[in-house]
Amino acid sequence: MFGSSTTTSSGPTAAGQTDDRKERTDVSATAFGAIVGFLIVAVSVWQRVGAGGVPSAIAPLAGDHAMGGGRTIDSAALSPTATWLLWGVLAIDVVLISAVIGLVAVLSVQCLKGRFFTDGTIRLLTATSWVLLAYLVVPVIPRAIGTTMARDDLGLTDLQVDATDWEHFVLTYVLLMLISLITVAFRRAKVMREDQEGLV
Repeated sequence: MFGSSTTTSSGPTAAGQTDDRKERTDVSATAFGAIVGFLIVAVSVWQRVGAGGVPSAIAPLAGDHAMGGGRTIDSAALSPTATWLLWGVLAIDVVLISAVIGLVAVLSVQCLKGRFFTDGTIRLLTATSWVLLAYLVVPVIPRAIGTTMARDDLGLTDLQVDATDWEHFVLTYVLLMLISLITVAFRRAKVMREDQEGLV
């Protein structure tokens, strides 16, 4: 009888330690991914800024006005308005992507501390959803206008401009929906936990 109680008590403890270790590994991987994502964004921005010129989706088609291996367009070939719009779109993208990465990093820290089904975690998830939505919606119009103006400035009037990367758009939208579903699940889990604590 003594032997069985020892086995019973050690089993849950070992299982609990394994679960805790797995959770920490998963959350640490998420945090590492956020850091890698931030570095990728930083390198991408540096490549565009360091190349000189103005970043644009049609830069590879700019011919003699292309700079930085087709990443940017010589600002002398563009109107001030087109230049301002294209730089503005890049700035919006960088700010919003950095905000998403920062929110994910904070979420990882919250989860490492065991704060899964709390108001703070749910607010962070909600904020991440809103920032992703802004990332999908806000840059669309200025990017379209800026790209069209750049096309006209370069004399590429016959070029059909599609400034939106639809594959990227769809993937971001799917991620947005996934985070929204996770937020709902966390909110319901919080209510269930509070109900169970109330019964105890």
